Amino acid sequence: MKGFRDEIRKAGAVILGALKDTYGYLGTVLLISVAWFAAASGVVFLMSTLVESLLVTLPIVIVLTSPLIGAGFYVTSLILREQYVVPRDFLEGLKKFFWRSLAITGTQIALASVLVLDIVWFLAKPMWLSKIIGGVFVYVLLFIAMISLYLFPVAINQDAGFRQTLKNAALLTLANPFYSLVITISQVVVAVLCLRFVPPVFSMSYLGFIGLMGNRATMVLFERYGVIPNTEEEGQNGSEASD
Repeated sequence: MKGFRDEIRKAGAVILGALKDTYGYLGTVLLISVAWFAAASGVVFLMSTLVESLLVTLPIVIVLTSPLIGAGFYVTSLILREQYVVPRDFLEGLKKFFWRSLAITGTQIALASVLVLDIVWFLAKPMWLSKIIGGVFVYVLLFIAMISLYLFPVAINQDAGFRQTLKNAALLTLANPFYSLVITISQVVVAVLCLRFVPPVFSMSYLGFIGLMGNRATMVLFERYGVIPNTEEEGQNGSEASD
């Protein structure tokens, strides 16, 4: 029970920290989000002339704009590492993570699409065994959504290849299920609320905010497992040494 409360508390701190980061670096967040949204809108417009189904258009748009998502995560990771950020960094992230971003997002969309189709198919069957299988696929889909939280941050902060990124993201999710679940749900809730009530907020700040949240969530775990130095401990050790 203590571990559950600790994970929830850490997730809440990550969400609050991402909100503060968004306010503190609002100009950068706006540039990242607007660039991504403008590109996505352009792709949607082009796709609408070829395909009428939103269910077909939306996955294609997400995949085609994924390099911009990777660039956004790259810039927000620099912010959290307290590095000075310039517009050139966005172009650097776009170039460096272009193909990995396509691979990551393409795999996410493919897995999610297959799972959703399986869930609908099995749950529509009257047999109880089919409904159980459909329920299992629901949990698998949720697990994929939780893994997605870490994919871009792991690829960027560890400069990991595609397979290693998937493996590390899955391990982080399995080791921190409640933490991952709370942050994943918060991302979905923010997207739904923005789209439903304040669409301009979604278009101008969503990607930047999600990038800060995902990177912050991943870096907290990296510090816990010693992948990167714990800045709080370093600060305490430094103050003790000065005493």
